[in-house]
Amino acid sequence: MSWIDYAGLWMIFGLINYAIKLIKFNKDWRKEGKGVFFVAVLLAALVFGPIGLLSTLITSRGKPL
Repeated sequence: MSWIDYAGLWMIFGLINYAIKLIKFNKDWRKEGKGVFFVAVLLAALVFGPIGLLSTLITSRGKPL
């Protein structure tokens, strides 16, 4: 595997993490003035990738949704 493959996997894990958070906190983020969180959490999810996904799964004790 090349570094491009690893970067792609990193992004996929980050997007999975973002999807979990988007589903879980969608109501809270739709409130007035909270729209910036959509972008901030997306960027954080892509930066931290599988580490963030693992952290999300650990803190939710296996029930992320």
